[in-house]
Amino acid sequence: MDLCSNGTLTLAALGRPFSLGMLYDCRNDHLIPGLTLWDEEALRRDIITTDEPFTDFKVITSDSTADKYSVLNVNGSLKASCLAGLVKVEGSAQYLKDVKESQNQARVTLCYTTTKKNSQLSMNQLGQEHIKYKEVFKEGIATHVVTGILYGANAFFVFDREVSSDEDRKDIEGNFKVKLNSVPYVSIGGESALDMKNSSKTETEKFSCRFHGDVLLENNPVSFQDAVDTYKTLPQKVGEGVPVQVNLLPLKALDPTAAQMVRQISGSLVDQWQTALEDLSELEMRCNDAMRSKPVKYFKEIDAKVKTFKKLCFTEHLKTTLADLLPSIRGGEKEERVLSDFLKKQREFRFNSNILSECMDRIEREINVVDRFLRMITEDYSQTCSTKIVTSKKELDKEVLNPKVKRVVCFTFTSLGCEDPILSALNSQSSENTQALVPVKPDLTRWYHSDNIFDDIDKQAGLFKDFAEANKEDTQTRFLLASIPNKEQEGASIYLYENGSKRNEHLEPPSKPEKPRACDRTHNSVTLELLPPDRGAHDVIHYLIEYCIDEKDGWSSEKTSESDAAYTVSGLLPSTEYKFKYRAVCSAGLGPDSEVSNIIRTLPSCPPGKPEIKAYSSELMVCCPMPSVIGQGVKIQNYVVEHKEVPTEESEEEAEWMKRTSKDNVCIITGLQSLTKYTVRVRYDCGEAGISKWSTPVIIATLSKTTRLADDVKEKSELKLSGSPSVYEIPMETIQTVGKIVRLRFGEQSSRTRRTIYLVGDKDQVVTLMINYILGVQWENGFRFKLPQVNKESTMIYEINYQDGFQIPFSLTIIYDRHEKGSILDLDQIKFNALCFVWDAAAFRDVDSEDCKEMKRLEKKWKMVNLLTHADGRQLFKHIDTEDIPVHFKFNLSAFTDQARRSHDDGDGAMMRSLHDLMREIREMRRTTLHYTDMMWMLHPKWMMMDDLDRIWMTVMMMDHPDMMILMMEHPKMWEMMMRNPDRMRRMVIRHPEMMALMEERFPDKMRMMMINHPDLMESMKSHDGGADDDCDGADDDGDGGGGGGNDGDDHPQSEKMFWDADMGKMKRFFKTLLKMESSCSLEDMFVLNADILR
Repeated sequence: MDLCSNGTLTLAALGRPFSLGMLYDCRNDHLIPGLTLWDEEALRRDIITTDEPFTDFKVITSDSTADKYSVLNVNGSLKASCLAGLVKVEGSAQYLKDVKESQNQARVTLCYTTTKKNSQLSMNQLGQEHIKYKEVFKEGIATHVVTGILYGANAFFVFDREVSSDEDRKDIEGNFKVKLNSVPYVSIGGESALDMKNSSKTETEKFSCRFHGDVLLENNPVSFQDAVDTYKTLPQKVGEGVPVQVNLLPLKALDPTAAQMVRQISGSLVDQWQTALEDLSELEMRCNDAMRSKPVKYFKEIDAKVKTFKKLCFTEHLKTTLADLLPSIRGGEKEERVLSDFLKKQREFRFNSNILSECMDRIEREINVVDRFLRMITEDYSQTCSTKIVTSKKELDKEVLNPKVKRVVCFTFTSLGCEDPILSALNSQSSENTQALVPVKPDLTRWYHSDNIFDDIDKQAGLFKDFAEANKEDTQTRFLLASIPNKEQEGASIYLYENGSKRNEHLEPPSKPEKPRACDRTHNSVTLELLPPDRGAHDVIHYLIEYCIDEKDGWSSEKTSESDAAYTVSGLLPSTEYKFKYRAVCSAGLGPDSEVSNIIRTLPSCPPGKPEIKAYSSELMVCCPMPSVIGQGVKIQNYVVEHKEVPTEESEEEAEWMKRTSKDNVCIITGLQSLTKYTVRVRYDCGEAGISKWSTPVIIATLSKTTRLADDVKEKSELKLSGSPSVYEIPMETIQTVGKIVRLRFGEQSSRTRRTIYLVGDKDQVVTLMINYILGVQWENGFRFKLPQVNKESTMIYEINYQDGFQIPFSLTIIYDRHEKGSILDLDQIKFNALCFVWDAAAFRDVDSEDCKEMKRLEKKWKMVNLLTHADGRQLFKHIDTEDIPVHFKFNLSAFTDQARRSHDDGDGAMMRSLHDLMREIREMRRTTLHYTDMMWMLHPKWMMMDDLDRIWMTVMMMDHPDMMILMMEHPKMWEMMMRNPDRMRRMVIRHPEMMALMEERFPDKMRMMMINHPDLMESMKSHDGGADDDCDGADDDGDGGGGGGNDGDDHPQSEKMFWDADMGKMKRFFKTLLKMESSCSLEDMFVLNADILR
C-alpha cells in the first residue's frame, strides 16, 4: 500500500472485484459492494481510459512469505491485513496461500505479469456538487473510494518435486530455474524452441505443476510440458485483463465528516508478525515431514506427539485476535502498543521459536533414532525382510499365540510412550490466557539423548538383526519389532516368547564370533580355537562348525558337544586346503557366522608309526615306516630324525633334540654313548607340502660294547676254515628241495617287510659280502661268515629272516642263480624287488652290442641292478658307456679273496706272499734312488689272475709319494686284453703325460705310470726314445711308503681294510636302494612258480 502526496492510496487488487466508484474500508481492507457516491450512468460517462501495455516474467526459487508478497506488490498495512486473514484473495493471489508442505520439497516458480490499460475517474466526478449519496459519509462504513484501476493479469506456475536424502535441493532448484528461464522465449503460437536431451527431459518430468492466474483455462497444467504449452497461450487468454492495482481516494478529502484511517500499522510490527508466521510455517513443514515418516506410521506413541505439536503451531486463533486488533488500531480506538505487547508475549512464551524448535528437535531426534534401528533391522523396510513390524498389542498377541510358531523373538522399544516435558508444558498452557504462559526450559535427559542407552540399543539391534538372519530358515521361529512400554528396560530390549508365554524380557543373542584359528593340525584333522562371542556368551550351549574346500561345493558342518574352547574337525583329506567358520548356538537359535578363516592346509601325511630301532653300542639304526596315508601327489623328500638323551637322576636337565635328515627311511645315529637311554622320534618332510607330525617317541638304550649278533651267530655256526680270519658256515634249515632248486632258511619268521633279489652270476663273494654286512661283521673280527652251498649246479634260495642286530631293517630273500644269464629260471614268472647281475669287471668289458640291447630291455621291464666285482680302477669300454648300461654298484672283494687264500698252506699262499714282497722291495728301492729304469718281475701264470693285478695296482696307489713307478709283468691274459686295442695300450705304456691325465681323476696323488711287459711290447718299447720321464720327482729321504711304514707285515692288511670298508659302504647303499623298491610276491608263491617251471 503506497500513500501518495494527495492522500491517495495505491494497493494490489489481489483478485478482488474492484470497480470505479466502489467504496473501500482501509481499517479492515474490505470492499463495500452495493454502495457508491455516484450513480452508474454518471460513472460510465466520466471515465478516462489509457493504454498501458507491459509484460514481464521472472523465475524465483524462494518460497518465503516476504518474496511472495513482494512479487505481488503487497506491502505495508495491506500485508498486515493479509497476514491476519482479513483479505480474501482470489485469482493469481492464491499464490500467497500456496506454501511448501515439506522441507524435502524443491520448488521453482515462473511468474508472468502483464498490464493492458488504466481507467480513472475524471475530476468532474470529484466535486462536492456531483456527489449523489452523501449519507455514506455519515454512516462511517468506508474510508476510501476507488478512483483508478490498472487492468492486466498475473500468472504463477509453481513447480514442485520431492527430493531424496542423497540429493541436493538447491542444486535441483538451480538447474530447473535455468530451464524455466528459456520458456518465455518460446515462439508464441509456434513450435516449442526447447530442445532438451533425454536426461534433461527426465529431470523435468519429475516436477509437478500447479497454476495460479487471473485467466480462465480449460485445463490447468500439471507438468512442465503443460506449463510450456499454457504459457504460449497466455497473451490470447488475458484479453482486457482484470484489476491488478487500484487507486483509493480518502473520503475525508470529499467530506471532513467522513470516516478515516487514523494510523497505519508500522512496518516493523508487520515484519515481526511475518517472521513469526514464517517460523510457524517452517515448524509446520517439519511436522508434515514427521507425519510421513515410518516410525510415526508404525507407532501410535510417536504419532500422538507429532499431532499434539502440530496443534501448537495452529495460527487461526492468533489470526482472529489480530483481525480484531487491526481495525481498532487503524481507526484510532486502540494504540499500536497493544499489538506490539501481544506479539511480544506470543514470541516469548507460547510461540517462542527457540522452545518450539527445541521441542520439534526432540520429536525429530526420537523419530530419527527409531527410524535408524528400524532400517537396520528391516534392511530399509524391505518387503523380504524376515522381521515383521507390529503396530498394536492385538497384532502382537496374534503372532505370539500362533500355534504353528514355537518361539517369537521381538525387538521391543520400551520408551516411546514416555511423556515429553516440553510438549506437555506447552500443551497445558491456555491459548486464551496468555498471562498464564511461562517459559519452558528444555529437558535433555530423555532416552534418545543418552549416549549409553543409544549404544546399548545399537548393539541389541545389531544382535537381533544378525540373529534373525541366521535363523530365517527356521519356520518355527518368528521375528517381530514392536513398542511395549517398560520402565525397567529403558530404550529397547529383546523379548523372547515360547509357546505363547513370555520367557525373557532381556534376551541377549550370541554375537558374531572371532575368525577361527587353527591351534593344531594333522593329516586328517584341524583343531580350531573357539573364542566365545563378545555378547551373549553366557547363553551359549554349543557351537556349530562349518568347513569346506570350495565354497561353491557347499559347507559341511559339525556340532560341538558343549561350549568348549577348542574343537577338532576330523575326517579331512591330507595336504588339502580348507576354510572354516563357526557360530554360537543358544536356546533361542543360531548365532551369526564368524568370518571365514584364512586357508588352513592339513599336513601332507599321517605321522610315522612307531619307528623300528636297532641299538648298538654307539649307534642306533632307525627305520621310519612308510606313511599309511599321504596326500595326492605328495612325495617325501626327507626323513627327519631327532634324538636326545633321557635325563638321569643325577642330571635332571632336559637335553636338546639333535636333528638328522636322510633321503632314505633308514637313518643311522652315530657317536652315541653305550648303555645310555635315548628318546627318538621321526617325521616326514614333504617339501612345499609341509612336514608331518612327529611319531610317538621311542625310548631305547644303546648296548654294551661286547653284545653283538655276529658273536651269537658264530657260536652256532660250523667252522669251515681256520686261520686269520676263520670262516664259519651259517646254520640254515633246508625247507625244500625241488630238482636243482634248494630253499634254505635262517632264523624264525618275522613281521618285518621282505625284500627279494634275483642274483644272477657265479660270484660267491658277493653273497658272502651280503651276509657279513647283514650280521655286522667288522674288519677287526677274527672271523667271517659264508652261506652253505649244495653244489655249483644248484640255484640257491636263501631266506634270511630279520633278527635283532641286523644291519638292515627288513628280511631278505636271495635267489642265487649261478648261470650267467639266469637261464635256469624264467624271469617272467618271478616277482622280485631287484634283478641283480653280478659281473667281473674284466668280463663286463667283453659285453657286446647284443648284450647291451638285452640289458636295456631288462632294465625297462624290471628293476635291474648291475653289481661289478674286482672293479676298482677299471675303465669300461667306450661302447658300453655310450649304450648307457646301468652300473649301480662296484665291489673290489679282494679282502674276502686274500683272506681265503692266506688261510691255505699251499703254493698259492707262497706266491701271494711273494706279491707283497714285490711291493715291499719297490718301496725299499724308492728309499735309495730317485729315478727308476727297466725293472722286471716275472710272475708265474699259474696264479697270476686279474684280481691279483688289481691288488698290485691298488697297493702301489696307497703310497704317499707320487714317484715314478715302472711295473713290468707278463701274463697271457693281460696280453690278450692289451691286443684288443694295441695303439691305445701302447700310448698308455710309453707316453707318460697321457697316462698321468688318464689316472689323475681317480688317483690324483698316487701312481703316475704303469708298464706291463710282453715280448712283442718290449720290442716296441726299446725303439722308443722316451720311456719314462727322467726328471720326475722322488720320495722324501725319510718318507715311508703308505700306511704301514717300514713294517712289512702291515702293508697288505692295510690295503685289505681299505677295500673292506669300501665294499661295506657300497653294500649299505645297495640295501638302502633295495628298501625303496616295490614289494614282491611271497616266497612260497615264487618257489612254487619256479618249481613248476623246472618240471
